[in-house]
Amino acid sequence: MAGILYLIPNTLGDDAREDQLSSVLPKDTIYQASQLRYWIVENAKTARALLKAVGTQSPLICPMQEMQMSEWRGPGKQQVGKDVVNLKSMLQPLLDGHDMGLMSEAGLPAIADPGSDVVKMAHQMGITVRALVGPSSLLLALMSSGMNGQSFSFHGYLPVNNT
Repeated sequence: MAGILYLIPNTLGDDAREDQLSSVLPKDTIYQASQLRYWIVENAKTARALLKAVGTQSPLICPMQEMQMSEWRGPGKQQVGKDVVNLKSMLQPLLDGHDMGLMSEAGLPAIADPGSDVVKMAHQMGITVRALVGPSSLLLALMSSGMNGQSFSFHGYLPVNNT
């Protein structure tokens, strides 16, 4: 039986993750994150920082050094191999019966995030996907803007000004 792909939210902003965690992620989400050994992440350094904070509130299933983390930054941005083959191999622990977490750099996986490729591939492979509650900068901005939340279009983030 295949494992479950959990979409694990990450914190937003510059505040210390340990300070943010309990106010932005429900206890059940924190617990589920602590119970995963296999991960697909946008950035391993950021993922380890969140998991370190998670470990202060719910013991991790294993030391971080024993966790398996694969980085996925989107199609055409991988360092080795073809994207589809690479993504399928990253999802192999799920097919082997292990649960796995998908974590983005900040906010929710698959919302204005390359994690949507992972979720799409998981669905194509017949893997159960469970989204967990957490913050999304895109949705928080829409909610606080006063704009019509029933009809909007997102065309990407503004470019970073390097001046």
